Amino acid sequence: MLTAEQIREKIFRLADDFNRLYAEKKYARAKYAYDSASTMAVFMELPREDMYELFMNHAPDDSDTPEWGLFDKDKVDACYLWCIRHNQTREIQPYHGPKAPGHKELVV
Repeated sequence: MLTAEQIREKIFRLADDFNRLYAEKKYARAKYAYDSASTMAVFMELPREDMYELFMNHAPDDSDTPEWGLFDKDKVDACYLWCIRHNQTREIQPYHGPKAPGHKELVV
């Protein structure tokens, strides 16, 4: 069984994997690395400093500019958008766009 420190190291390796996969334009696999790392980090209750290093510090030193972590939020967002547009998400229903046959408008 892995120790907490070994799991922590594995989470940090996933950040390296994410950046490598993003550079190779393997966006679905990069998204999966991010999803896995974020889920494990929350489950393992990593210290706040590790979370900041991995993901981002929203307000470092009381400034308005966030500092990106090892998982650059802009790259993560790009992966998510690519996966949605190419139906490479884990959801059961594929995305057909707002004017697909059978699309129902939200009625309030």
